[in-house]
Amino acid sequence: MGKYRSKTGCVTCRTRRVKCDEERPVCGQCSKKNRTCSWETPSFHIRQYQPNENNRAGSSSRDRGQVDGEDGVGEEDEVEKDGDHATDGRQHAPVPRASPFQRSAFHDSGPSSETFSPGAGSSSSGGQSFLPHLFRENSSPSSAIQSGLYAQILTSSEAELVIHYSEHLGRWMDCTDASKQFTRRIPLLVQQCPILLNAVVAFAAKHCKEIPTAEQAYQHCLNLLIDRLNSENVTHDDALLCAIVTLRFVEQLDVALTGGDFEQHLTGASAILTASQGPIIDPAAPTVREAAFWIYVRQCLYTATVHQQPPNLDPRLELLPIAPPRDDEKPSETMMRETGWTNVIVFFCASVVNFCFDGVRASTATRMDQWTQLWEAVQRWKRDRPSSFDAIHYSPASETSVFPQIWFASDWHATAFGFAHFAHILLITYKPSPRFAIRVVGKLQNEDHQVMSHVQELCGVCKCSPSNVGNLILLCHTVFIWGALMYQPRERNAVIELLTTLESVHSWPTAWIVALLTEEWEPAT
Repeated sequence: MGKYRSKTGCVTCRTRRVKCDEERPVCGQCSKKNRTCSWETPSFHIRQYQPNENNRAGSSSRDRGQVDGEDGVGEEDEVEKDGDHATDGRQHAPVPRASPFQRSAFHDSGPSSETFSPGAGSSSSGGQSFLPHLFRENSSPSSAIQSGLYAQILTSSEAELVIHYSEHLGRWMDCTDASKQFTRRIPLLVQQCPILLNAVVAFAAKHCKEIPTAEQAYQHCLNLLIDRLNSENVTHDDALLCAIVTLRFVEQLDVALTGGDFEQHLTGASAILTASQGPIIDPAAPTVREAAFWIYVRQCLYTATVHQQPPNLDPRLELLPIAPPRDDEKPSETMMRETGWTNVIVFFCASVVNFCFDGVRASTATRMDQWTQLWEAVQRWKRDRPSSFDAIHYSPASETSVFPQIWFASDWHATAFGFAHFAHILLITYKPSPRFAIRVVGKLQNEDHQVMSHVQELCGVCKCSPSNVGNLILLCHTVFIWGALMYQPRERNAVIELLTTLESVHSWPTAWIVALLTEEWEPAT
């Protein structure tokens, strides 16, 4: 007489609703049908103390489906509904359904009607532009959980690369995020989202110069991504958005000496973000979805500056004001406020880049009004930002230091400093005013001296924070604005050293930028 169907049999048999003889490592049913025999990782649950005897009878079945007070599902229901997500022959363990992206309240009174949009008066460029609506309280639960209710058990090589990402590359992503969402959360989310896992593996492997592994993970990620884009609710898939901005970094690490960069996944990101477009965002919103969006903004600015074109962002976007500090403020609220102030200057910089490269023909008076709005916005940020954004040390350039020595307490403070200087560089360079068309070679005009004072401080903070890759990447694309103005050999050599070190230590491709600078600086013949 055969065994009754057991709830402790292999996942494959329970999914197919057939009897399992529970033989390990491969049961009889799977052996006969030549199927992959998957087993759940044992899980343990701590039941809450319940002194009421009348409640004990019904508590056992409830406790089995709940961990830390979160709603659970029966073991058979889990496999029946989501067994298709248990792929790649890996073992899986059930995870709670509750979204890990639950947002804490920051604006207690709800969205304020007071917003600021320095680019509101600017005309949009003729190309496609957008800025998505990503910051609403009623967002659907993360589709990292929708992608499957089972956490993937990583292989040893995958785990090593994910740890490498966490220890080194997450810092790149989190350079404006005080709460370090991509460092802390992505290594956990990869267990629920194969697309994100392969994106992270490709990024880490490319950084470690493990090219075959990187290419394999990259192609696998693309295949999964294409399938996912054909499904429903893709615009609410937080993990998918994280994967896209991660893939963009993979592409940027693969730029050839010519600087060729086809931005395959900025296009993919724009399609997803456009579908979630909204006119107002909260720069201090503390979730991984918002963190992904601000990474995307910085990636847009890199491309826009290198090619001197408008960023693929909507200049009509408005920001919610940042809540003022309170005496009883929690540390998490302080981190949100710090993130908000950093993202505000990134947003202002994006508005400035759009103004400089939008190609709109308008009267000098109109353009000057727009320029003044942007200039005042940047000055207001400098005036009102928290004192924590001040440098903890400053010393001017000297015989022993080509650039000023500027130190900050945190990456996001240094990054905000860099974007503030970048905004000044652009606004001074592209101020609508009469100027001579021909300049004296080797001689700087007054505006050029102003630009170079900001350049020197940007180079100084990069020199003092060689591990802050976010600022070094910013330096890379600002070179295309001010590179021709640098005449001092000491400064040129120091910039070349910064760029070559960025490639040799952090694998960010700069050889093509160095080649262009060297050509630009060659004496005219």
